Amino acid sequence: MILLKILRLIESEKFLMIVVDTDFLSAILKIEELELVLEELSVDEIFVPVQVEKELLDELERKMEGRIRVEDIDPIEDEELGKGERAVIALADKED
Repeated sequence: MILLKILRLIESEKFLMIVVDTDFLSAILKIEELELVLEELSVDEIFVPVQVEKELLDELERKMEGRIRVEDIDPIEDEELGKGERAVIALADKED
């Protein structure tokens, strides 16, 4: 669901920030391709809620290099989703 939202934003070229969940970020960090993702999306950083940071803390500490911004946000309510997924949706929907 999050990936589809990102793809829609990319197609419209109207995104202001890229928000990713634990599964996506973990996969990208494991194959060490964060720079490729940032380059392809034409952004300098991606955003993750603090819940995702906690889930990936060890991996993030080794590979963050100042390119991932962590935001503290209350997750949406949804019993079918995990806490990290709910927080990613809340962060993606946040209006500044």
